[in-house]
Amino acid sequence: MSPRVFLNGATVMTTPTDRSLMVAKEAGFAGIEARAERLLVSPDEVRTAAKAVRDGEVWSVNGVRLSLHPDGTIDAATLRADLGPRLRITRELRAPYLLAVPPRIAGLSPEQALAGIRAGLVLARDLAAEHRIRVAFEFLGFADCPINSPALAAEVMPVAAVRWRSCRSSGFGWSTSTTRRPSRRGKSKTRIASSRSRA
Repeated sequence: MSPRVFLNGATVMTTPTDRSLMVAKEAGFAGIEARAERLLVSPDEVRTAAKAVRDGEVWSVNGVRLSLHPDGTIDAATLRADLGPRLRITRELRAPYLLAVPPRIAGLSPEQALAGIRAGLVLARDLAAEHRIRVAFEFLGFADCPINSPALAAEVMPVAAVRWRSCRSSGFGWSTSTTRRPSRRGKSKTRIASSRSRA
């Protein structure tokens, strides 16, 4: 079975969502990842995109930050507030995943952040499940991000008791054909999708 490859439309910040989707399909992609920041400030763009999209053409909405306090503990109030509108947009675009990312906090070590990231991921997973949406986790490779490698991403997921799904990506898109634990030595960006449903 051939992998389905999606255009990372979330990195094209100046292009409307419906236009990204059209370009992706014309170029032979299965669909896109949509950018939440554009859609949060433009209800009209959400409505336009929702009319243009078919089931399965938006793989995910990017995204929500797993908010932490400076000491690494979960900022549940902020995360809950951020999740609400993003989950509504994800549902309107009929995307199966909302992408979650760790925060960028200079000086916060992985050891300090791991418990809070795990707690945030579980909270996001549980709230998303109420909308029949799954949560995908993407580490960020920035020096000020406490979870910035495949090895650290692997430390986040088992305690959250979620399903692994890694997607190797490039600057243009990614495949969703592989379901497995990410390599601790991998250099590619990894998206790991979680779900309360049975694997």
